[in-house]
Amino acid sequence: MGSACCSGAPSASPGYFDEHGVSVMSDLTGAAAPNKLALPIIPAEWIEIFLEDLSIYACVPPQSTMTKMGSTLLIQGSDLACAVSEADQFAAHDMDEQATNLAQKYDGVFNMQKEKLVDGYIIKFENAGLVATNYWLSGLRSILGMHFKVVCTGRSFQQQENAATFCKSLHWE
Repeated sequence: MGSACCSGAPSASPGYFDEHGVSVMSDLTGAAAPNKLALPIIPAEWIEIFLEDLSIYACVPPQSTMTKMGSTLLIQGSDLACAVSEADQFAAHDMDEQATNLAQKYDGVFNMQKEKLVDGYIIKFENAGLVATNYWLSGLRSILGMHFKVVCTGRSFQQQENAATFCKSLHWE
């Protein structure tokens, strides 16, 4: 389905890390390339795929599947189940506004964590479901002037973490 993903680890690419720990790629002169982020640290076995309908790339666990439902792509793999699409009216561009919307929408939200990215955000939270805890993720990325959202309703902490890694891995080249 794709090739091995690159890591944003300092030894893997030239560049520097911003205040959020995201590796920002540099050009050959050492200056930061505008709007060009290196990938976050990705598990070594993950592979890169092209999300043709969105014209961007992402990294996923091997043997992951991609299913199109309308304008949304469902990504399923080993401990990964999430959806990615162009952002819509339900994805606020402001992280704090989105966090407030999510806390109001879902009952019993706890353990909410907000992570500001250079080009968006990731919000993770939990709530008690009918059978077990739900592990939610709401992410927004702005890539080449387009806004993409990633959502996950996971059954485990690992699914939530992998959805965050997937969201951070979105890139255009």
